Parts: sequence; C-alpha cells; structure tokens
Amino acid sequence: MKDENIKEDFLKFLSKAMNFDEIYEIDEDKLKILLNKLKELKITNFNKFIKIGAGTYSKVFKIKHYVIKIGLAKRKEEINNHSCIIKTYIRTNIKCKLKKYIMVVGFEIQEYAKNVKKINEEDLFKIYSLLRKDGFIWSDIKSSNVGKFKNRIVIIDTDDIYGENYKKIRFYTEYDKKFNDKYCKIK
Repeated sequence: MKDENIKEDFLKFLSKAMNFDEIYEIDEDKLKILLNKLKELKITNFNKFIKIGAGTYSKVFKIKHYVIKIGLAKRKEEINNHSCIIKTYIRTNIKCKLKKYIMVVGFEIQEYAKNVKKINEEDLFKIYSLLRKDGFIWSDIKSSNVGKFKNRIVIIDTDDIYGENYKKIRFYTEYDKKFNDKYCKIK
C-alpha cells in the first residue's frame, strides 16, 4: 500500500475513532513518524482495528497483537522500559486542526496484554516495589491498569509511571499513598 493511501486511511480511521467531522490540518512530521512505526509493525489496514475498551482519557483499539490508544494528549511522551511495564513502541502527541478548534491527540502503540480483572494487593505491591527499586514511581495503582502478557503481570496503563526525580507526581487511588508509605518504611 502506498504511503499516501496509508495516510488517507489512517486519517479516516482517526476521524471515525474520535468522532471528528473532518481534520483540516495535522502535524505532518509527527504523523509521518507515527505512520512509519505502524508500517514497521505491519499495521496498514485500519479497517481491521477492533475497539476493545475506553479509559478515562482514551479509546483502545486492537489489531493483531497490538493495541493503539487514541485520546487526549499524553502528559509525557517518553517511554519507560522495565520488565513490569508492557512494551510500548511509540507514544506521541499530534496537533490536529478541526473545523471549530485545535486538538492535540495522544497516541500510544503497545503490545496487547489481556486485562486482569482481579489481582491481589500483595501482587500489586510486588510490582510497585520492583519499579521503585529501579527508580520509578507508579501513581495509578489498580487492577484495571495491569494485564497478563506471556504469563506475567505487567502494567498496561503507562501514563502514570515516573522517574523518582519527576516533580509533579499525582496520587489517584487508595493504594498509591499507602504503597508509597509502606515502601519507604521497608526501604
């Protein structure tokens, strides 16, 4: 498939996924990087995406063994690499000019992991501790943010994982502050 066709098909998919009337203008440089990553992963048929869920800030689609999350701009674009975190291939924000406003759309492409409905507090704390030991802070700890990938539990919602030097850490759940306090006591 030619690059122009891939771009056109992707923009149609994006418009439909986000309920945009029409995209008048888009950051071509960032779009090209995203499309190149999709081509590298052999994802060029956007009609085959299946919506598998929606979070607070994004919609989640699956194709092959990947997911693409599309929604509000990501607070950070860097990718955290750790054995407790699902592999993320790209995480970027792209500015789109629509009919009545400009929106920055966040994109993230990851390996697919089956969502884990229930995980006990002890297992969540193990993940939290491994991340902290390696210099990360996870601040949105809950079972809906983890999944099963190749027989191991990994974090699938990676928006709220920070390096320890990150200054604006927000704690969301009952576990966040509790786990932070518990970790600091045993450290």
